[in-house]
Amino acid sequence: MGLYLGQLGQFNPFNLLKIQDSQKRQKTAKTAISINGWNGIRGNRSWFPKPKVGSSNLSGAIPLTSFRCPFLVQLGLYLGQLVFRYFLFAMKPLDVWSCGGGVQSTAIAVLILQGKLSAPDHIVMVDTERERTSTWRYWHTVLYPSLYEYRQRIHVVKKSDYATVDLWGGEDGNDLLLPAWTNQSGTMGQLPTYCSNEWKRRVAERYIRRILEIDQCCMWIGFSRDEMRRVRAQDQGWCIPYYPLITELPRTRQECRGLVAAYGWPDPPHSSCWMCPHHSDAEWLDIRENDPQDFMAAVELEREFQRRDPHAFLHRSCVPLDQVVFESKENHPLLKGCTGGQCYV
Repeated sequence: MGLYLGQLGQFNPFNLLKIQDSQKRQKTAKTAISINGWNGIRGNRSWFPKPKVGSSNLSGAIPLTSFRCPFLVQLGLYLGQLVFRYFLFAMKPLDVWSCGGGVQSTAIAVLILQGKLSAPDHIVMVDTERERTSTWRYWHTVLYPSLYEYRQRIHVVKKSDYATVDLWGGEDGNDLLLPAWTNQSGTMGQLPTYCSNEWKRRVAERYIRRILEIDQCCMWIGFSRDEMRRVRAQDQGWCIPYYPLITELPRTRQECRGLVAAYGWPDPPHSSCWMCPHHSDAEWLDIRENDPQDFMAAVELEREFQRRDPHAFLHRSCVPLDQVVFESKENHPLLKGCTGGQCYV
């Protein structure tokens, strides 16, 4: 296409002209000509070829090689490139990887570095501003240095810059967005999970649309083969979900760990917020022992939202977090934290 349009610079626009009067053409610098029925005036311009007196071509078309314009050559090539890029991107949307920094995301990074997955056009990691310290420690020491060659494609987005809500939402602003445990009805239950959708998914989508100015993309999501229940239909026509660990290179979560270990990297941590009510006792113990500042932040946050809802708790026992006696062994196999598929994170 580009070569074809580039030839416009060498195309003779008067190749189809029929000179009305060859004798009159030799006597005046302004000659009436006809281009497919359109009558115009050919002025005295140096880049229009002048007919040679005595040439047998006076009554016919001007030869193709007699008319050249470098400007039109460059313009044609430029327009050709634009047309090519337009059709290329129209056929294939941009790849945007929603990186969470956990086990599956680390496995995807390994597959990219091994050349088994092509590098995406953009890597977006949303900072919920309540992410566990262990997640950022692994990101800064392992993931980001390894992906440094793609640093111009990496975008770390703060939740507070694009989220429209924080802890509370709903029509009246009194709905706690955390999936906190509650005993308000007399029995223990859990509130719906809205935080991950508001803090991660929508934040990433707003950044992609507003800042990256992408109208259509293929969103990479790191759900593994054993997390098929997490796959949900997307309600945005512009964002096409893609699950490389399910459709392209199927891997279970445990296989992702094995892949990372075989690559020589340390075991990646769980990607989750430090106050996530989905945490198991083992995870709470890990946070308290290895990142005590995260644990104390969770305790303070629980006290904060209990001023408005005294029946909401971060632990399933409905006991204040700093008073919970955690079990060393997990007796609730269904509660495996955010990485077990309880939310979008």
